[in-house]
Amino acid sequence: MPGRQRVGGRGSTLEELVLVGATAPYLRLRCAPAQEPSPLASLRGTNQSRPESLSRRRGYYSARVSTRLMVVGDTGLAASHVVWQWLAAHSWPDWKVEVLTAETADIQWGEPPSSVEWYPPWARATTIPEATVAYLKVATDPRLMLGLRSDADLLVVGRTAERRTSLLGGTTEWLVHHPPAPLAIIATGDEVRKVTVCADGSEHATATLELFTSLPFAAGTEVTVFSVDDGRSDADAASSAAAGALAGRVGSVETVVVKDTPTRAILAHLETARPDLVVVGTRGLTGWKRIRLGSTAGAVARSAKCNILVGAADL
Repeated sequence: MPGRQRVGGRGSTLEELVLVGATAPYLRLRCAPAQEPSPLASLRGTNQSRPESLSRRRGYYSARVSTRLMVVGDTGLAASHVVWQWLAAHSWPDWKVEVLTAETADIQWGEPPSSVEWYPPWARATTIPEATVAYLKVATDPRLMLGLRSDADLLVVGRTAERRTSLLGGTTEWLVHHPPAPLAIIATGDEVRKVTVCADGSEHATATLELFTSLPFAAGTEVTVFSVDDGRSDADAASSAAAGALAGRVGSVETVVVKDTPTRAILAHLETARPDLVVVGTRGLTGWKRIRLGSTAGAVARSAKCNILVGAADL
């Protein structure tokens, strides 16, 4: 039902959440400067074990880390089982994984959301190799639960869209518009072997490429660098720069440059090449908290049948 949830007072990073309608596709978040510890600090997570080398200065993601943080949204439904299969298909050394489940029945309007450790009742036959996994149940709206996690190095959610629509499903669709951190949208549980990296020469595309190469499975992948000459940028230069950045960091690299509009060209390529993962950058305004997906990245996120990794530069 519509309503307000006060999640902090003066000085909190996030002051209030407004639910717009019973099935609201968006949440309006009103932010204020953080002057005192927020009551939501435990929900955001501190991840204080991450060294300085992990900081995303100018959007570049360092692989020289001791611990990285992945936050996974888990509903217990089919889409979350696919996410789990994808995670279990890869090894995640030196990653901490927090698996979050929203408990909407226990929301106390007017109170900060609370989280407790638990073990979900749905059975999973496999574990996430080499990762440290913690399960948390959070009494709040799932969009708020995941939207606060700007401390994550990777946010992972399932794709719940019906093929007849262009929407991704409530929480995932909202995160596409308001990603608090690099976002992976998982549609299939297959191991990542073939990857398409979209390169347009922007700092956002470069940052997302660096994010991809920092993932533990990147080194063994076959990568196609895909660039589109739409008359607005030097596609050949962007393709060559991206291929050079990938050299020696992945299994193999090839480049493809076509003349067309970006959205149409990328979607056509994905239909033909059928990669396991597409890597795409998105433009931002003043950092992750104000990012809105650009038209091309948004269309790819909604239409591609493969898994999607979305990133951006820290602005």
